[in-house]
Amino acid sequence: RRRPPGGDRGTAPAHRCLRCRQCPDHTTTPDGHRHGAATAAPDSLCTGCERRAGHTLAELPRLYTELETIIGLRSVAGEHVSGTPEPPTPLRLDVLAVQAALDATLTAWAQPVAGRCRIGWDPAAMARLRSGPRVHRAAHILSLNLDALLRLPVILVRVWTADHGVITVKSSGVDGVLRLLALHQRGRHLVTGGTGDARLPVPCPQCEAPALVRRNGSAQVTCQACGSSWPETDYRRLCLILADDYRTELPARRRPRRAAA
Repeated sequence: RRRPPGGDRGTAPAHRCLRCRQCPDHTTTPDGHRHGAATAAPDSLCTGCERRAGHTLAELPRLYTELETIIGLRSVAGEHVSGTPEPPTPLRLDVLAVQAALDATLTAWAQPVAGRCRIGWDPAAMARLRSGPRVHRAAHILSLNLDALLRLPVILVRVWTADHGVITVKSSGVDGVLRLLALHQRGRHLVTGGTGDARLPVPCPQCEAPALVRRNGSAQVTCQACGSSWPETDYRRLCLILADDYRTELPARRRPRRAAA
């Protein structure tokens, strides 16, 4: 009988999915640490994450186009204030950075995969293409040949970085997939106008301004108006106290109005 990837029942898996906390089939230990699902080989992805990678690669051309449509739009931090002159809207560098990274990363991995799968890929011709068609072609090759990409060993590839532009690094095909998954997530946040921060739909208990935010990955709730901050557990406790006060005052607020004379 075939054994599961982790080995004998009751033993810890020998290998774990490299996506760790982001793995859809992750497990959580009693002390709160998350581990990726069991895999049959080291430095690999689980079946669920490989399936997710295939869907993501196929979606990247559309995401690139959606990013193109918001290059000239103001970010949330740069919203126009009524009554003030509106200067020309500059291009959004955060959007351009994600587009450049998508183009460079897809192109870098499409070339070795195309070579292994004997698919036509002329680096000189691709360099002359506009970035949109090049991204579409590269993503199409990688999405249809995901297995070949995941099997690529550590090789020299050219990647884009925000600080140094395009540089040459040693990386494996799995590293390339993880990079593209991360870029997809960043791009989706930009397109949807989000950063992963959670805006709370209630007023600040201190100043009553509707400006409460829980930053992505933070356990603090902060008011962007007055600067007050609470640990999330203390904030929830405060909300329960305020809710009790509100319920106490509610009967007085519901007194019938006098009839008009």
